[in-house]
Amino acid sequence: MFTSSMRMPKKTAYNRRVIEVEHGSFTPLIFSTAGGMGKEAIRYHERLAALIANKRGEEYNHVITFIRRRLRFSILRTTLMALRGTRKPTTKYKDRFSIADLDMNLIQYE
Repeated sequence: MFTSSMRMPKKTAYNRRVIEVEHGSFTPLIFSTAGGMGKEAIRYHERLAALIANKRGEEYNHVITFIRRRLRFSILRTTLMALRGTRKPTTKYKDRFSIADLDMNLIQYE
């Protein structure tokens, strides 16, 4: 689903710095807005679900279903917020600044 042309530039850009500076590794988790995952993201979530299931003594299929559900709702929430904006009022800074305070020495042409 995801080509290597989508993930390799990001991985190449960060991997060298992470190895040299932080002595770790970098794995980009690539998702589509429809909830699809790249190969490395799938492996990451499978490993995470296995560790959580083992630690909590729960069944793997319940844990992976929970993780996927939470992930998809997070992607959906982010996508909707990007499309329609937030519901928070935008009048937070209304009284803080006025147009007269923003003098930029502009000359009005007639």
